[in-house]
Amino acid sequence: TLSSSAPAVKQVEDSRALDEVSTQVQLGKLAGMEGTMEGFKTLLDVQAGKLNDVVSKHTCLRNDLKDAEAKWMQELEQINALVDKERQTRASDLEALRSWVAQRSALTT
Repeated sequence: TLSSSAPAVKQVEDSRALDEVSTQVQLGKLAGMEGTMEGFKTLLDVQAGKLNDVVSKHTCLRNDLKDAEAKWMQELEQINALVDKERQTRASDLEALRSWVAQRSALTT
């Protein structure tokens, strides 16, 4: 009976050996996947850093634009004030000229 059970024992041993090989292969695949995932994580970290740089530059540019806009608006207000002052001066000069012409006309008639 011992010799008749030898093929069964051999088959069980072979099955265990195959299971062990299969387990080692699966562990190797998992280790490879883990390495790949670490690579992806590193790549994502690099991309996140680049994105943070872009966001930071965008924020700086937006702030610079706001500062430039505020300065431009201030300059525009100054220009408008000068234009208004010039209009008032010209209106006053025109009124003085009309008055002078009216006086001259009155003197000559």
